[in-house]
Amino acid sequence: MGRSEVIEALARVGDVRAAEAIVGVFEKDRIHAKQALQQMGAAAEPAVLPLLKHTEWSVRHEACQLLAAIGTPAVCPPCRRLPATKNGLVQQSAKQAMEAIKQRK
Repeated sequence: MGRSEVIEALARVGDVRAAEAIVGVFEKDRIHAKQALQQMGAAAEPAVLPLLKHTEWSVRHEACQLLAAIGTPAVCPPCRRLPATKNGLVQQSAKQAMEAIKQRK
């Protein structure tokens, strides 16, 4: 069984511990990890939030994109703090995440 199959199996479990395991391999397999976390929905949110503090801007950007799809209003405060970053793409994706969450209310 390869990494992508393990990620898919963890997504089917659907709990926070599974989401944390998927986040653990996010950098190694972003495509499958992102798809799996999105499939898990809001249950993955607590595991995704630490990615907002990642040192690599592209990980923060993808975390914002993911939270735009699965996030609840609880992620808006951490996203509000992200626009202070110097990276314009991360700033924009944080704003888009908050807007997407507001529209889902």
